[in-house]
Amino acid sequence: MNTALSQANTLPRLPQTALPMAFVALAALYVTNPHWILPVSAVLLVASQFSATRLDNEAPMVRVGRYVLFALLGFGTYLRFTSESADSSDANFAYFVGQLCAAELAIQAWLRRPSGGSRLPVAVLLSTMVFLAASNTFDYRFIPWLTPLFFGCLGMALRDYANFDGIKRHALMSGGLSLLLAIGAGAGLHYGVYSYRNEISQWGMRFLEGKTVETSGLSTNPNLGASFNFRGSLTRMLRAENLPAFSYLRAMTFADYQSGRWLPVVERRQMENVLPATLRPNAAGKRARIERLGGDKELVFAPLHAAGIDIPGASLEWQRELGPLRVVAGEETAPIYSVILDGETHQGPLCAPPDAAWRARFLEVSPEVDERIRVLARQIVGDAKTAREKVSAVENYLISHHAYSLNARPGSGDKVSDFLLNKRSAHCEYFASAAVLLLRCVGVPSRYAIGYLAHEAGGHNALVVRGRDAHAWAESYVEGGWITVEATPGGGRPEGRAESLPLGFKWREKLTAWLKTAREWLAHLRTLPLTLWLGAVALLFAWLILRSWRTHPKPTFAEEFRYATRDAELASIGARFENWLAKRGLPCPPGRVWAAHARIADLHAAQPFIAAYERARFGPPTQDIADLKRLLQELENRPQNEAKP
Repeated sequence: MNTALSQANTLPRLPQTALPMAFVALAALYVTNPHWILPVSAVLLVASQFSATRLDNEAPMVRVGRYVLFALLGFGTYLRFTSESADSSDANFAYFVGQLCAAELAIQAWLRRPSGGSRLPVAVLLSTMVFLAASNTFDYRFIPWLTPLFFGCLGMALRDYANFDGIKRHALMSGGLSLLLAIGAGAGLHYGVYSYRNEISQWGMRFLEGKTVETSGLSTNPNLGASFNFRGSLTRMLRAENLPAFSYLRAMTFADYQSGRWLPVVERRQMENVLPATLRPNAAGKRARIERLGGDKELVFAPLHAAGIDIPGASLEWQRELGPLRVVAGEETAPIYSVILDGETHQGPLCAPPDAAWRARFLEVSPEVDERIRVLARQIVGDAKTAREKVSAVENYLISHHAYSLNARPGSGDKVSDFLLNKRSAHCEYFASAAVLLLRCVGVPSRYAIGYLAHEAGGHNALVVRGRDAHAWAESYVEGGWITVEATPGGGRPEGRAESLPLGFKWREKLTAWLKTAREWLAHLRTLPLTLWLGAVALLFAWLILRSWRTHPKPTFAEEFRYATRDAELASIGARFENWLAKRGLPCPPGRVWAAHARIADLHAAQPFIAAYERARFGPPTQDIADLKRLLQELENRPQNEAKP
């Protein structure tokens, strides 16, 4: 009879060495994404060690209870998906999977197993899934420390399980050394995964969905959250030549602030075709060469004050006042384009002056923004008369009164209002948003901009832009032109917070660049005429044949005949010696050479013949066979009863 509860005093519990591993995984996920199921699972795991009561997996009550629990977790995830402050859908899905695994981990500890057996494999699998879900975060303050600890606990759990059907464990699997090895392996694995996490993520998404993943660090719908998009991605997005260091390469801007988001989303913008002449490709000035290496290769990244943009053979579109400037979807274009530079204040094609409607939009402050922000804005600018002085005052205030943090902890209400009024620490999106709203409050038309801050040297007169260089800033319309407004503290800009590249990473990139050059060279060779290819192949074959002929000269007919005759004679002599051994009752066993057989059988008289035969068989062809025949004849002439000559 199936019952929901049964006594299981003799049934195996979750191994105690697996508990620390499970607790580390639950703690990591709770730090990343707090949820009530995580502490509940931890309590249930501990309780299972002190109770003999177990659940019958086949009982209807147990099954229904499990389904209800999973449904509750799924409903909670749905609510987070639809909330305004939600994380990305991918992150929410990862957290949901981690919560399911945490719940199942606790359930498995309480299930009765009539067949017995260790519970460690399922505990390892579920704990690992929980920890992987916890690692899906941009908050890297805890995961680097918890990863070696998790693998250390995992190593200790596997050590207790590694009996291997009675095979004695190696000495390295005993004592504290196994713990140190496990922690070291965990640290090494974390270093590798952390260094190449972006490439691993792309591979995983291609494997699961058959598509690439956008790793540009830019969002078409900015939402002020805990962290700033793909902070830390080492993927190379752009390479620029003749571009000044610390160049702001803008992708797009936003006009409307609502509930912590910047709108309109790019997908809903009314795009219009761009005539090549509108971008002034023949403008005077210094030309900078930009190559798109990764991410969304339709976007065109350029400085705000570019005098012109030259993208040969491309059909382009944009939203003039906000951007982005991009290649029409589906077109195959070269990844290289030029940007013409003519001073830091040039009002080029990206600096279209706003008309009355857009000017009003760039001055609009959402009603949800706290009224105290307007008061604060007037206090900040003080007696500033010009718009440029107001911009400078706002920049200085934000840089001096707020600290930069990779992770923001917004309070209740409007996020920017909370950031300003409570002087919170945050990342660049908050500083840029605050600058836009403060300047709008004092009558300076402003917009929110995103793109890259190019700063990393990439060779002679070149810069490399990575996903981690994604940045947000403000742009304001002052004195008849647009200017860049940077209100993020120096330590919060990409050049201030960029971590050093992993060991060997640049060498790997150099190898990749070399392979790319080799592929381009080979692609160029394919365009050569067929006659040149046939001639090159013919010369190669002729050289190989000539080299082979000189290295291995062909033997003469006499040598070939002599070798053939010699082999036949040696075979006949060998057969006579085998017959001689057999007649004396000492046949040579299969697989044994004559020299070894002679030593074992004390055939001292046969040793001169054996040595001569080996010289004739394996030595130079000048060895005289007549002596070999003479030695064999002497053996055959010995008396028949002389067993051991």
